[in-house]
Amino acid sequence: VLLTSKLKNILAKKLNSPFGDPICHGFYLLSLMSILTSGGSIPKIKNSFMGVNYGLNKVRFVSPVYVNTRVRARITLKSVEEINQKKPQPNVKVYQLILNISLEKENDTSRPGIIAEWITRTYVRDN
Repeated sequence: VLLTSKLKNILAKKLNSPFGDPICHGFYLLSLMSILTSGGSIPKIKNSFMGVNYGLNKVRFVSPVYVNTRVRARITLKSVEEINQKKPQPNVKVYQLILNISLEKENDTSRPGIIAEWITRTYVRDN
């Protein structure tokens, strides 16, 4: 019964979708960016001890990503700047990195699934 129910749901989505097949939710894909970039693809600053997500700019869901499509993140560094801290900590500097990130789909290089500008902050011991 469960399989039949799932199959009905998939068929209904396929028939009702302007994309022809079930697609992944955009915010689900956006949440995968941290996992896809955890292998060291975000630039590291010497003596950094902590990094935080600060936010996103210009997020666009450019094209549909179909269920079961393999994806990867491509990152380029746009800028780095030192941030003045409101509550300065001794011997600690904060740098803001702005990264251009795109979610690429396997076997479809025509358009990425997502493009975004990702802001991270890195805390560095100033020795």
